[in-house]
Amino acid sequence: MDERADLISKVTDEATKKAKSDKLNAAQTKLYVDEEVKKALAEYDEKMEKTVIPTTSENKEDKTIETKNGEEKKETNLTETKKVTNKKYIVHTPVKNFNGEVAGVQFAYGKAEVKPGWVLSWFKERGYKVEEVSE
Repeated sequence: MDERADLISKVTDEATKKAKSDKLNAAQTKLYVDEEVKKALAEYDEKMEKTVIPTTSENKEDKTIETKNGEEKKETNLTETKKVTNKKYIVHTPVKNFNGEVAGVQFAYGKAEVKPGWVLSWFKERGYKVEEVSE
């Protein structure tokens, strides 16, 4: 399992237990669990977007340095870059010409434009057809 799936599983379990202890009915439990998962994934995605990914610099050479005890050590020049994604995707609902909201996304005639993130993963995990939009 990946980190996102672990998070979804953990939040779902915790929210289900809380809903049960609060004596919510099945519909209320589903709404509560969905909202808790949505919040957790939004926080996770925000954290991931702020994560800096070290990459090897192409314009600087690696150098070998000598340590105090006389051993040679290779030092790699790393630069920090942020992951940038400007991609967009079209999500298609299983119900043809559906108009309404799913997971906070407004659909019109069975289609909605979605940016990469937790909500796109959510649709993919549930079997929605997803296509990348070329820009």
